[in-house]
Amino acid sequence: MDISVEAQAAALAGAILLGMGAGVLYDLFRVLRVRIPLKFLGGCLDLLFWLAVTASLFLYAQTAEQGRVRLYLAAALLLGGAVYFHFASPLFLAGVDFLLGFMGKMLGIFLLPLRPLWRLFKKIQKNIKNHFLSWAQWYKIEVIQRKPLRNEELLNARGGEARNGQDQKSGHSDQNR
Repeated sequence: MDISVEAQAAALAGAILLGMGAGVLYDLFRVLRVRIPLKFLGGCLDLLFWLAVTASLFLYAQTAEQGRVRLYLAAALLLGGAVYFHFASPLFLAGVDFLLGFMGKMLGIFLLPLRPLWRLFKKIQKNIKNHFLSWAQWYKIEVIQRKPLRNEELLNARGGEARNGQDQKSGHSDQNR
């Protein structure tokens, strides 16, 4: 069952738009990577991006081409991404950056009444830290340090005697070491 030329042209245009949508998703994930600097987030976002693009291409091929994945659809997807990144990506990133900056300033304005409470909390936290800095050491069991025994004391403890204050040098070979 062949598809008409008009349906193929519509599928091609849809694939170009799908590529542009993948570019928008990529830029959104790029903004998240920059704004939220977590090490594991980059790999998770990459995996999520490629799963979303693969699933959307598969589903689009199911609906537009009756389940056939055509090479021109993948090429149109890449073309749509390239067009987006060349023309629209700088504007989109500037707009998202402006929007996030504006939202941050608005959040700062809304949280302005909470600043005295935050300062009070920090002051209480500092006092607690100063007063209870050695709190953990109150319950710490101290280890008693013993001075090492001299040879005479060691021999007396074993039941032997030292000769004229000199060490005994006789005995088994493992004791001489």
